[in-house]
Amino acid sequence: MRQFIDAIEKYGEARVAALLDDAGAQSSQEKIKERQNLLKTRAARQKTPLRQALIDSIHHSLATASSREEGLKRLRNEGLTRRELENLARKFDVPVRKDQKINDLEELIINVTIGARLNSEAIRNG
Repeated sequence: MRQFIDAIEKYGEARVAALLDDAGAQSSQEKIKERQNLLKTRAARQKTPLRQALIDSIHHSLATASSREEGLKRLRNEGLTRRELENLARKFDVPVRKDQKINDLEELIINVTIGARLNSEAIRNG
């Protein structure tokens, strides 16, 4: 701390502040670049035909699953991103809110698909 005070006294407050701002700006720019690369990677992964084929496969397996547990296990084993879960929900015409977390989306998809079908079958079969 004493060295910092000595530097301010020697070089002046304005010059030390400028040096600190430059160091902070460089660090911020590096963080921005890392974030942009991460987003590009995620976007590329989400747009691949394999990911879309996976979502289609999950859509089919949930439409034919015999229990909520089976469907939830299948859904969680795939490790879908929030955006992928939103796409899957849209395939089932399930409305999605922005404040819903991944677990909430998984349970919502299961309840609207498998849960609704099982409830309907229970009502019909008495």
